Amino acid sequence: MNCMKYIKVPFFKHLFYEYYMYIDSKDYKADDILLGKNIHVSILNEWYNPAYNYWLINIRIRKNEKEAFEDAMEQLARKQLISGNTDYLDRADEICRTLLKQAERL
Repeated sequence: MNCMKYIKVPFFKHLFYEYYMYIDSKDYKADDILLGKNIHVSILNEWYNPAYNYWLINIRIRKNEKEAFEDAMEQLARKQLISGNTDYLDRADEICRTLLKQAERL
């Protein structure tokens, strides 16, 4: 798992957009993939934790681009592995699970 969809967002915000968080490396490999698929991404926030060495990026996309975005996230996972980030899937999964645990407490 290298991305998560927001579930608790006010209804009016879900009329036209989907909200996601995804994990990317310091060199932003997802940018090329998202641009190549013509996905309109609005970056809402970014966080970097040196312990993980990856960015957590909070975005908004148009509803009609959901499938293309999810396909792009699969491509991102493959691109990270090919480029030598062999710990990417483990780190991304760890970050997502940590966030889910924290969200359950809210």
